[in-house]
Amino acid sequence: MSHLIGSFFSLGKSSNDTQENPKDTQKSTSFQEKYTKPTETTELVEKNKNLTADKENLTNQLNASQKQAKELEQSQQVLKNEKAELLREKENLTKENAELKTENDKLNQTSQKLNELER
Repeated sequence: MSHLIGSFFSLGKSSNDTQENPKDTQKSTSFQEKYTKPTETTELVEKNKNLTADKENLTNQLNASQKQAKELEQSQQVLKNEKAELLREKENLTKENAELKTENDKLNQTSQKLNELER
């Protein structure tokens, strides 16, 4: 009986039946497209999501760096202003010191003259 069933199924086949039927290939391609496209779409959506997150992170880092650069520029300006003020103060003190030395020299000369007169 199994021999008859095997013969029954082999009746309609020719030697060319081992080759793929173009319709079967088309069905297979359609099947692949149907089930791989959603996967590709999901992968693209995921990549897009990751790239968007990366872009946001980079934007945040850029903003933080720009803020830090601005703060450093402001700090540098404060330091320049303080340096200029200290230089003015140094000039004034140097000038005042020179005047005091001159006055001290005059007082020493006067003191020497007084000492000479007392002798």
